[in-house]
Amino acid sequence: MKYRNCFSRKFYRKFAMPIFYFIAIFSISLIFCGCPADLKIIANPDKSFSLEFNSNIGENFVSALEYLSQIPEQFAEDSQNIANPGQNQSQNFDLSQIIDTKEIESEMNLRYFSQSQVKIQKKSAKSYNFIANTKIKNIAKFPKDCLSQENLPNGKTRVTFSLSPEILQTTLLRDETTIKGFAEILMAPLVTGEKMSAEEYRDLLVAVFGEAVTDDLLSGEFKVDFICPDKKILSQKISMADLLIASENVNFVFEY
Repeated sequence: MKYRNCFSRKFYRKFAMPIFYFIAIFSISLIFCGCPADLKIIANPDKSFSLEFNSNIGENFVSALEYLSQIPEQFAEDSQNIANPGQNQSQNFDLSQIIDTKEIESEMNLRYFSQSQVKIQKKSAKSYNFIANTKIKNIAKFPKDCLSQENLPNGKTRVTFSLSPEILQTTLLRDETTIKGFAEILMAPLVTGEKMSAEEYRDLLVAVFGEAVTDDLLSGEFKVDFICPDKKILSQKISMADLLIASENVNFVFEY
């Protein structure tokens, strides 16, 4: 018994933190996918732009995270899970305590963004909203291949928002931050640039995360709302599956 306890303590010290780190990475991947995900691009009166992102973290995903969060306790010397294997710990699980929203805010403010606010909002016992708000520091210095605007001959203004592996590397994923690590866990062509069919990508996700979580990640749509200066809303959307397997530019074009 003494030898077993000694082994458990060594195993816990070696693997507990990596497992918790994996949980954080696994969960925050919802920044780049989820069911559904909405992005609002707001044209402010001062000609700046604000961004609002909202994604739902569903029950299957949360259940998987809850299971992973209990793994380290199995190796702790006085773990309640070992002493009372039938005890239900779901009431103690809180996703907002796993994801470091302040660190994400700091990383977003490093380059092109300012006034970033990130929060995990509980919807029910088994679902959450991931919400991120930010402002572009200087639209003149922001990569034009990601967000650009031009005056058209007919007097209208065209705003183009684009996503691609190259654009993500230039903006969100340029620096070696936790956000970049989170995104790379998805192994999506949109992040890696590697060409892959929808079927190949789904098979990859199923092998890593299982059927239920994969279905959640790939279901639904990614919707972009452009809020004009006069508050008129223009909307476009793409299926989440099509977005994640995109290795070329995905463009959202708005004219007002």
